[in-house]
Amino acid sequence: MTAPAHTRHADERGQALLPALLFLAVGCAALLLAFGSLQLTSAKIQLQNTADASAYAAALLQARDYNFSAYTNRAMIANQAAVAQMVGLKSFVDMLDEHVAENSLADQVASQISRNGVDEWIRKKREARALIHPVRERLDVDLPRMTRSLDTIISALSNAQRSYHEATLMGVPSLAGQVARANQPDTRLADGAFDDPQSQQELSAWRDHSVEFKPLERPTDRFAEAVTAASTLGGFTTRRWIKEEETVIGDGCWGAVSRKADLIGGTQLRPRREGWQAIDGTSTRVQTRHDCATTKVIQVWVEDEDDDDGGEAGEDGDGDAKGHWELREVREIEPSVDDTSEEGRGGAGNGRKSRYQSWYGYGGYVNYGYPSPSPGTVMPSMRAQYRAGSGVSMSVDGGLQPYRDLAGQGPDQIAPRITVRLVRDQGSTISDQRLLGEGRVGVSMSGPPLTALASGQAYFARPDEKGLRYVYGLLRYSGGWSRTDGRTEYPSLFNPYWEARLAPVPDAMRASASDASSRGESR
Repeated sequence: MTAPAHTRHADERGQALLPALLFLAVGCAALLLAFGSLQLTSAKIQLQNTADASAYAAALLQARDYNFSAYTNRAMIANQAAVAQMVGLKSFVDMLDEHVAENSLADQVASQISRNGVDEWIRKKREARALIHPVRERLDVDLPRMTRSLDTIISALSNAQRSYHEATLMGVPSLAGQVARANQPDTRLADGAFDDPQSQQELSAWRDHSVEFKPLERPTDRFAEAVTAASTLGGFTTRRWIKEEETVIGDGCWGAVSRKADLIGGTQLRPRREGWQAIDGTSTRVQTRHDCATTKVIQVWVEDEDDDDGGEAGEDGDGDAKGHWELREVREIEPSVDDTSEEGRGGAGNGRKSRYQSWYGYGGYVNYGYPSPSPGTVMPSMRAQYRAGSGVSMSVDGGLQPYRDLAGQGPDQIAPRITVRLVRDQGSTISDQRLLGEGRVGVSMSGPPLTALASGQAYFARPDEKGLRYVYGLLRYSGGWSRTDGRTEYPSLFNPYWEARLAPVPDAMRASASDASSRGESR
């Protein structure tokens, strides 16, 4: 009786074990499914973060493209200003060397008036010439070399803009893929990324958003306006005006003798932007303070008075005139001296033309620094230099070179968006494949690849001088944010203030990516 009861107890225990095993299997499967779902969600987040990083990297590349053009534009402007200074310096020194030459007409006039003090003028000029003439000889050799070097650098910067822009566009797909793999090795660019019509349209918009301008072919040019701005060129280039004035007490009757000289010149960009030209001239004026009044004692014949009728005989020519010589004082007055002479001129230029094109220069300049609004109304020495021409060109390759700038101007010139589309196989989302096991209960992670899109673009980070952007700029960039003139600055490629940011993904790109994902396209 004992044995049957013991057998029934064992069967009951075996029957209870089977539901427990089934429940455990179902629980494990549910746990694996939940774990896979969590892994999949985490993978989607990682993929989107990776896409954001790739899009931001592309936007950084775009911002660097614009900033490179801005930096090179600034460098070309600075070098053009340096060329203008070289041309002006050559013209100025040539004029100055002639101005201090000995035995000038002004010196001759002053010497005739008075020797007292004039010897001091001549001594000063002799010492100045001893210093200036060797400098002129040295600069005649060095300045053309420096000008040619600067024009070569300007041309190289112009070519670098073009090459960098094209190389940047070609490097975007490669950079986006590298950033994606660096963030997530199992991530790759989707099929058609940067090759589909929408992506090609975005790249084309980027390519055409900035264009190359040729200053020599435009009636007005923004680069030329920046180059010829008074703040760019400086006072020595736009107008060189030196006044010399000396007064001495002469030993003659004229009293004080003054010598005044005006040394005037300037450098202008040719109206057609083909190079720089300069003219310098001098005008020297010698004056006396007053007329020269002298008193001399001379002999004067004085006829004697006759009480008889001898006058009648004298009238008939039969009588003899009677008189005597007397010493008398006579006052002689010589008018004051006011003599003007031209004592030196100079000229220089670069570019392929040696003759002056006009009294006008680009940017509203006229008469090469001479203070007259009427073209050609200048001192005679400057007119003589204009007729003679600027001489041998300091650099035949001079003139403004092509440069890049935004195709349009205005506050709405934002950079085109660049969209990145990444994919990742779902099978790669499980971090440890051993969790799936090898039994009959398995979890399949196959399916269409995960897809993520992100867009980025460069933007011009200068303030509009109002609103929260102004406050943001003061907080982040404090010292260099606000314009000193208080004006709003529109986007351009003349200031390197372009930065990168993420942008909303275009609806067309999302629709295209959704269609591709539903078809299971991958690469």
